[in-house]
Amino acid sequence: GAERDMDDDRKVDSQYAWFIVFAVFFCTFTVIGSLYSFGVFLLPLSEYFLVNRGTVSWIPSLSQFVQLSSGTLVGILADKFGYRIVILSGAISFVIGTVGSSLVER
Repeated sequence: GAERDMDDDRKVDSQYAWFIVFAVFFCTFTVIGSLYSFGVFLLPLSEYFLVNRGTVSWIPSLSQFVQLSSGTLVGILADKFGYRIVILSGAISFVIGTVGSSLVER
């Protein structure tokens, strides 16, 4: 009866919940990993572009500033349009930015 239906709902919710946990972990791992791994590229980028490390260090600083200062705007957009739309647009812009930056020659 009703007790069995509740158990079935928990199983479906449990599988979906673990899928969401994995998806959020993967997204967080990718985005945070790309932001905090910049130190590995600091010296090669400064040598390639013939600039000092202080100049190249503005890249992650600017990235952190934009990320942290856009929280209020993103919250307002999420309230207005829903979280799925905002997160999907953020993921698409992240992919476009990452692929686009790999195409830069100089």
